[in-house]
Amino acid sequence: MALPTPISSKRLAAALDAVISNRAGSVPRCITVTGSGGKTTTVEQMARLWADRGLSVLVTTSTHLAHPAVHAYPFEQFVPYTHGGGDLPEPRGGQVVLFGLESTDKLAAPPRETIAKVARRFDRVLVEGDGARGLPLRIHAQRDPVIPDITELVIVVVGLKALGRSLDEQVMYLSDRFRLLIRYGGTLVTPQVYRLLLEHHEGLLKGSAMVPVIVFCNQSDTISSAEAESVLEAMANRWQGKPFDIVCGSWHLDRMEHHGHVAGNAYPEGAYCESV
Repeated sequence: MALPTPISSKRLAAALDAVISNRAGSVPRCITVTGSGGKTTTVEQMARLWADRGLSVLVTTSTHLAHPAVHAYPFEQFVPYTHGGGDLPEPRGGQVVLFGLESTDKLAAPPRETIAKVARRFDRVLVEGDGARGLPLRIHAQRDPVIPDITELVIVVVGLKALGRSLDEQVMYLSDRFRLLIRYGGTLVTPQVYRLLLEHHEGLLKGSAMVPVIVFCNQSDTISSAEAESVLEAMANRWQGKPFDIVCGSWHLDRMEHHGHVAGNAYPEGAYCESV
């Protein structure tokens, strides 16, 4: 599966927005972003794109986000959630509002019913649905990801800079859990590791159920085109699971390298849900 000429006439956010629109027919109101290797950047860049187009955008979390005191978000406003009352975010065209419960150096999730109530007011809502401690890869614990019921699309981010590195806690969040669940005996991150993360019920597609998914392979600037091609081929070859779109690109270089659709098979309802 050869990579086409890079799409350089658009910023990556605009190209990803086009994929989202083509995938769903129209841009979904609520998108939950999960995974690792550029998840927060994906949320920030998509929120900024939509706000710059004049839309009102809400960014929140169903688990935890870095507090704006320790992370400089490119947003206009932060509204802290207060138990038992307080002001709720008000939408303003062309602005992004960050919304969460203050908890030391983190923002915790507001109640799901509050997120659902506030989300109805905004043109676009982005929810960060899990954490990976800044690592390029992760497998999920039983408690995550947390994908709200209002989610209309899931973007799963996976980092390509892990390819060829030692498979340990410096590269994959919960790597010991990965080895235990998958019984993986290798020492390096190979293209097959990406396929295993895609296949396993605690992996990339967990929690997405029947919601459409885009798998975004970020950090293509850290590996060669041939290496990127090998990862995409491993993930797509003879795929029999839930259909998904796959995107390869780099926020660092601000370009998309590849977009394709992996057909798979229609999956029975209940697959890719919570841990059992």
